[in-house]
Amino acid sequence: MKIVGCVQEVADILKVKSTCDAVMVEDAFLSALYRSTYEPLQIIQALEQEHMIPILKVNRMIFPDELEEAERQLKKYENTSCLFYVTDLGLAYLAKNKGMIERIIYDPMTMITNTLDALSYQEYGFHALGLSSEITIEDVRKILSDAPIQAFYQVFGYRLMFHSKRRLVQFYGQKIKKEISLEHLELQEDTRKERYPLEENEQGTFIFRSEILSLLKELPQTNFAYAFLDDYRIPKEIYLEVLFIYAQALNGDMPIALALEKLQCCSLSYGDGFTYQDSVYNKEAF
Repeated sequence: MKIVGCVQEVADILKVKSTCDAVMVEDAFLSALYRSTYEPLQIIQALEQEHMIPILKVNRMIFPDELEEAERQLKKYENTSCLFYVTDLGLAYLAKNKGMIERIIYDPMTMITNTLDALSYQEYGFHALGLSSEITIEDVRKILSDAPIQAFYQVFGYRLMFHSKRRLVQFYGQKIKKEISLEHLELQEDTRKERYPLEENEQGTFIFRSEILSLLKELPQTNFAYAFLDDYRIPKEIYLEVLFIYAQALNGDMPIALALEKLQCCSLSYGDGFTYQDSVYNKEAF
């Protein structure tokens, strides 16, 4: 199992070298939420020098009039060793035409929910597949036991639960005739106490779950090829500590029970999401 982490600047590579096998790399055009300060090709080269795997985050929602530009941007990375984390099947098709299909980690987010789904997508020839984040861990394990795939899965961090191409906060501000700052946004419903992190940019509106997912105790029994730890809205020093705890536990250098205790000391708010219980949607009574 390879640990996939994040860095926001080139200097961070040395900080994660001992805890990560791979690093997610952002591109200003191809990545939906671009937060980094580095130049992508520069950090890919730096990762290659440290014998780490660069994974380019290609999760932008691409529309027909953007296909030519997307193809031009992808071409910049043809001669690198990076893998491509892709969420748009159209972009995966472009990459296949360029002979890069075996370098793609294809993650259609919530679409791969059973063995048949996994086998169908595996026929494309992808390097790995991202399994749905809205099925239980037991369902995930069943897919992994029945389908000969390499799986990519987010095991730590805030999970994205909603993405719209529409800029909903901007539209709301126009409706109420008020300018709304896009910094440090959170959404809270009238009937709930949870506060959901929210981002908005030219790519649209993104809403994340209110609590941080942490699946460390499940990993020894789950055969992921890539275990992704996201750093979104997590202070850098705490994130680096989390990476260290995960690496120590997965390498057998720290008992899982002790690692879980240390995670609890990181002052983060954890939640299970759909890890142990299926999602059920009921109509509200009126």
